[in-house]
Amino acid sequence: MRTLSLTTLLSFVVACGDDGSTTDTTTTDTTDAPEPTDTTDTTDTTDTTDTTEPLVDCDSPGQICTVVGQPGSAQFSAVGIPASEGSLYLVQDVSFGPDGTMYILDFNNHRILKVGGDGILRLVTGTGMLGDGPEGSAFNAAWNHPTNMAFNPLEPNVLYVAAWHNSRINAIDLVANTLDWRVGTGGRIYTDGVDQAVAGLDLPAGIVFDEDGTLYIMDQANQVIREVGADGIIHTIAGTAPTVVAGVTTARFAGYAGDGGAAIGARFHASVGQAADPSSRMELKDGLLYVVDTDNHMVRYVDLAASTVDRFAGTYVENPADSTPGDWSIDNLPALGGYAGDGGPALDAQLNGPRDIAFGLDGELYIADTLNNCVRVVDTAGNIDTFAGTCDALLPGSDGEGVPATDALLHKPYGVTVDPATGDVYISDTYNHTIRRVAH
Repeated sequence: MRTLSLTTLLSFVVACGDDGSTTDTTTTDTTDAPEPTDTTDTTDTTDTTDTTEPLVDCDSPGQICTVVGQPGSAQFSAVGIPASEGSLYLVQDVSFGPDGTMYILDFNNHRILKVGGDGILRLVTGTGMLGDGPEGSAFNAAWNHPTNMAFNPLEPNVLYVAAWHNSRINAIDLVANTLDWRVGTGGRIYTDGVDQAVAGLDLPAGIVFDEDGTLYIMDQANQVIREVGADGIIHTIAGTAPTVVAGVTTARFAGYAGDGGAAIGARFHASVGQAADPSSRMELKDGLLYVVDTDNHMVRYVDLAASTVDRFAGTYVENPADSTPGDWSIDNLPALGGYAGDGGPALDAQLNGPRDIAFGLDGELYIADTLNNCVRVVDTAGNIDTFAGTCDALLPGSDGEGVPATDALLHKPYGVTVDPATGDVYISDTYNHTIRRVAH
């Protein structure tokens, strides 16, 4: 049980300064002075203006403040220091553990950090060097761009991590401080219907567990969603499986197809190629697996009981330069993103390269609308609006501390997370290298 919440501690740092002090403006002069010899008015005119900087309001609902990272500064941070003094490099996402600890994906520093109730930044895993393990000490393990995290409700002390460029799902025992390879061989391939340890993944970007401990994986470059159940066998549950010949993947099937029909055989379009970056994360709610279909610029969902797929937010606009105009199912180029629809149905809105989603305490869905430099929110009636940022694709920035979130500037936010204890929304403001909190 936390005796002092993370929110309280981080707010205290913003309000009082890093050392918790306030400014003393008393300037009493004790120097001996001669008696005045004239009748000049000697009324004390000492300037008593209060020079203390005004407190920044980080706790009123809708206010945004930075809690970790230095805006616009990509650095490798020391640990054991207050989180407000720490630095990050292309932070991807945060996740909250069962005890309220916040875990941070310090993506381009190839490590995972954490902030507990004392507000101190600490290392969970990663040497800072690019690599692949080995298994054993989590502190001594190397990573190649960890991208997403999730807790298995059946293993509350184990943090699962999508090791993106390692093409693995790794598990960190937070008590023993050890790392194990759980899913994937590390080879960028596609194999299905086999034990998870020998499965082939290709840039796994998103992971989520259901209440029974079943693991769902967005296998980004393979353009499919996978499932690992209690038997440890991996199965594809949505998307069109790649073609593999003699152990070599010869074709992957990006595109847009399948809404209203079977999940197997549907088409998704996650970021691919040498310029690919992490995309298409997922959330699970009420038997529906919501997935960010990044390069189709929408959010879709898989009904796990019915094995069907449908659209939740965003519209498809075909790229006119695609090689096969009119056939969305085999579009090789990303669709065209945009910004439209606030105040109306999410199904009519336009998104621009969304990367992440998170459900709020009241059932609303937050969307990291990455290339629009903002976060959108879909209410329980299905209507969309801007939640944070100005939603201007041409105006990124970092301005806005202690202001309404919709007045702040963001720069390609890749992650959005809701603290399950408070409802506060945490935005991984990736290209500003900061984590920003919007008070609930």
